[in-house]
Amino acid sequence: MIELAIFLHSLIVGFMLFFIGVVSPVVFKSLNNEDAGIFLRKLFPRMFLYGMVLALIAFILTINNYTFIYWIISIVSAIFFAINLFFITPRINQFRDEANLGNSQSEKNFKRFHFLSVFLFMIQLLGSLYLLTIFFY
Repeated sequence: MIELAIFLHSLIVGFMLFFIGVVSPVVFKSLNNEDAGIFLRKLFPRMFLYGMVLALIAFILTINNYTFIYWIISIVSAIFFAINLFFITPRINQFRDEANLGNSQSEKNFKRFHFLSVFLFMIQLLGSLYLLTIFFY
């Protein structure tokens, strides 16, 4: 079962690196701000849901059989995806809309929530990379 959990974390690493290295740069170089916003508002909820499901399955696969680090990182990652999906992303969208109407406080809030989202994303990526490292080495 640990092999399947590690495979799931490799999928998490893969889609996260693909987003960072391919999707994000291409979106902002190829689309205007309005179209980029429309695209990203469709992408992020799906990406966070996908990551949450993978991390939850990895958690279930490791909860009873392996050292706590595997299931701890899996459940923390799932929780972070859920926080991004259900809490942060809707607020980011709201603050961006308000900022586009000229609300300077909403622009500040947008930046804070965006930073938090990126921070959680990086913690998840590092957690999955750590699991892959300890498994293979």
